[in-house]
Amino acid sequence: MDITLNGRVALVTGSSRGIGFEIARTLGLCGAQVAICSRNRPELIAAKAALIGLGIDCISIVADLQKAGSELRTIDRVLKEWGRLDILVNNVGGIPQTGKFEDLADSDWIDVFQLNLMTTVRFCRAAIPHLLKSEQPRIVNLSSMVAAQPGTFNPHYSAVKAGVINLTKHLAGVYAEQGVLVNCISPGMIHTEGWDQYIEGKATATGVPLAKCRAVENRRAVKNIPVKRMGLPTEVASLVAFLVSGHAAFITGTNHRVDGGRVQAAF
Repeated sequence: MDITLNGRVALVTGSSRGIGFEIARTLGLCGAQVAICSRNRPELIAAKAALIGLGIDCISIVADLQKAGSELRTIDRVLKEWGRLDILVNNVGGIPQTGKFEDLADSDWIDVFQLNLMTTVRFCRAAIPHLLKSEQPRIVNLSSMVAAQPGTFNPHYSAVKAGVINLTKHLAGVYAEQGVLVNCISPGMIHTEGWDQYIEGKATATGVPLAKCRAVENRRAVKNIPVKRMGLPTEVASLVAFLVSGHAAFITGTNHRVDGGRVQAAF
């Protein structure tokens, strides 16, 4: 099944590296014109160069997406460049402060809320008026498997990511008749640069040799994953490409887990 996105304009937030970059790369290789954005200018410059090197029509936008108003400036830049917006992928997110429930202050909850949910709210709110002008408008929001199956750490993150799924379903119901299809993807353990940096940091902090630390942490990470490996960014990006394509014209309001079978819930 070929996925062709020729003539479509996509905006992927938090896309200078990791899953976001791979989503931008995949959409671009399918023919879309792609806007990437991040607050990290050096990483963004490198990401844009890599995409252009693949023949992808790409622009980059430096923006701190946690700040209200950044979504308006980002979308305005896309419209000035290409005059339209067809696809919005809300990928930006993360955990500014990790910890157990008793360790997390109000400010930690607020920071995670702003970064993961309010960025999605703001970008959807700003983008939908322009998406309504598209012949195939699509929104894909990135949540996490912990939204359905939280662990013993970072309850603020799992709670907020559950909110992203709920928001997805709300928007899908409201805008379906107007043709805007809204879906969600919940990745599990995905091997990105962030994972490698975590292992390097732990090896340094504990004094354990890097190779040994990597082996131990990788075994721990896949212990409860039925397929016994971490996922790849391409495996998330391929699903995004399908959901924004014409092949998924009857799919909206769904949450797709890409987690190797880690979450055992029926829904």
